Amino acid sequence: FARYPVSVPLGSDEISAEFLSKYGITERERELILKVMQGKSNADIARELFISLPTVKTHLHNIYQKLGVDSRYDLLAKVRSGG
Repeated sequence: FARYPVSVPLGSDEISAEFLSKYGITERERELILKVMQGKSNADIARELFISLPTVKTHLHNIYQKLGVDSRYDLLAKVRSGG
């Protein structure tokens, strides 16, 4: 699934400020969400953001907690819907 992003109405580099504020998403978490939207794997994200794989997993866990989701698919659906 990681290579098949869900299309979102926003550009691939945009998440509304309202959405970010509503869920308390940090700038780094926003960067990870954008990478997930691009269909990047955890390993790709780690390499591109110069962080470790466990750090990627920690950030994703925190994002999932904030959004009340438990999968990439649900994360993308939430972003697509505007939360």
